[in-house]
Amino acid sequence: MSVDKGMILYNACRDLNHICNDVYPYAHEDHTVNDKILKEMYLDLQDLQQKYLQEVRKQRVKHG
Repeated sequence: MSVDKGMILYNACRDLNHICNDVYPYAHEDHTVNDKILKEMYLDLQDLQQKYLQEVRKQRVKHG
């Protein structure tokens, strides 16, 4: 994954994370299907961001 594409993905994840952060604190109150989906999305987004950051670090080490 090129850094440009990765940065777009990272920024999209960050933006979605902000949306999730606005709603997620209330997700435990109802335990609706939407809340469960939101929680899964939130965790998936965190994973994607971490994978991207790990890839960037690898590329930096590789290319010095």
